[in-house]
Amino acid sequence: MKKSWRDLLTFSQVADAYTTSHKGETRVGYAIKRVRDQISKHQETLQEKMADIEIDLCEADEKTVILRDAQGNLQFTKDKFKEKNKQQRKLLDEEFEIDPFLIKDIPGDLTPDQLEIFSGLIIPVSTNGDKPEDPT
Repeated sequence: MKKSWRDLLTFSQVADAYTTSHKGETRVGYAIKRVRDQISKHQETLQEKMADIEIDLCEADEKTVILRDAQGNLQFTKDKFKEKNKQQRKLLDEEFEIDPFLIKDIPGDLTPDQLEIFSGLIIPVSTNGDKPEDPT
């Protein structure tokens, strides 16, 4: 299933809240861990791309040495800063392939918002194990 990085961030935030409120090993908690393992692989690539955008657009001197402010932050012109933000927003909308994790059943204590956000990444299967059911 393809999900944007924004969707994956939302999944992670909701998953954090779920695992915090449900201590111990649960089927949903295990499924969350398996999906998160996939997300973390994509996170490295995303971070590299974000850094490349910053390096490509930051200010440099005549010897192409990167200029930094007193706090060590990269320096940008106003136009380059806007371009950096535009490119990074576009990158956050890029979609990544995540294999859904099949789970025997979804517990009844999930909220409708949790069900919606987990949908497509944590998929319930029927008792015969081959056909996804509608979690709602």
